[in-house]
Amino acid sequence: MLNVLIIDDDLKDSKDLEKLCIHYFNKRNIDYKISIELKLNENLDTLSNVDILFLDVEIGNNNGIEFSKKLRKVYPELMIIITSKYSQYLIDGYSIDAKRYFLKPIDENIFNEEMENVLGATFQKYMGFYDSKIAPYKIHYDKILYVEFLNRATVLHFLNGVQIKTSYPLKYWIEKLTEYGFAQPYKCYVVNLKYISGISKDERDLFLSNNEKIPLSKFYKKAFIDNYYRSLFKSL
Repeated sequence: MLNVLIIDDDLKDSKDLEKLCIHYFNKRNIDYKISIELKLNENLDTLSNVDILFLDVEIGNNNGIEFSKKLRKVYPELMIIITSKYSQYLIDGYSIDAKRYFLKPIDENIFNEEMENVLGATFQKYMGFYDSKIAPYKIHYDKILYVEFLNRATVLHFLNGVQIKTSYPLKYWIEKLTEYGFAQPYKCYVVNLKYISGISKDERDLFLSNNEKIPLSKFYKKAFIDNYYRSLFKSL
C-alpha cells in the first residue's frame, strides 16, 4: 500500500489535494492511504512509513523548506512534492531535491500529467486489478512475468512460479497489459518487458530473468524490440 502524507495548515487546500490524489490513484487501481496533518511534527520517526510527502512551504510560522532539509538527512529517498500559492519558492524546492512544485490552486490535468511523468514507474509495483474469476486477491501487474495462450486458454505466469489459468483470450490480455509495460513477441505470448534479461544474437529468442526462453517471431520482432528499448530508456 502506498502511504501518502499531506502537510498543509489550510484544511481546504489539503482536502482539494486529497481529492486529486484519490482520483489519480483510483484510476490506476493503486492501493493507498492518505493522511493529512495541519502542522509540522518535529518527531521525524512518524514519517518512517511515508512514501510520498506533499508539503506546503508555509505552515503557520514554520518553513517547509527548512523542515525538508532535516527530512533529507534522515530519509534521503523520500519523495517530497512542494505545494504553495507563491512561485517565489520554486528555486528553494530544488535545494531539497523536490520532485515537483505545484502552485495552488492545482489544476487536475497538470497534476495527473506531472505525477505520471515523475512517479509513474515508481507506482508500478502498486498497480493491479481485481477479478474474482481469476483470484480472490488483487493481481499486481509487476508480479506477472508473461501470459501464454495454451490449450484454448490463457495462463498467467508469475515471478514466484505460480500459474493461473483463465478463460480470457490473449487479445484481452494484450489490450489490458500493453499500457503497463507488456508487449507481444510471438503469437501466443505477452511478456513483461521489465523481466527481459536479453535477446539472442539471431533475434529469435528472448531470455527472461527466471532463465526461461520465449520465441521472438519475425512478424512481431520490430515492434517488440522498439518497445523493449523504449522501456529501457524510461527506466534510466
